[in-house]
Amino acid sequence: MGKTNAIRLVEQGQIPYREAYYPFDESDLSGLHAAEAIGLPPEQVFKTLVARGERTGIAVFCIPRLLRAGPQKRLPGPLETKR
Repeated sequence: MGKTNAIRLVEQGQIPYREAYYPFDESDLSGLHAAEAIGLPPEQVFKTLVARGERTGIAVFCIPRLLRAGPQKRLPGPLETKR
């Protein structure tokens, strides 16, 4: 599997990390399912989100998998873009 932009940024910042791969089910993309599949407590599993703001450039978010983050969620104020 190729590197994602999130992994490239983490490596660029020399931040230690561990990737985990598991078979996923499109009908269950929950953090609990991911945590169970890789054998970690849910509070130790994070989703990485990379966004590009018009004025701020690239921002990387690490979201606890116990929280839901989908397209309906808004980015924090400084990254919001004018429409």
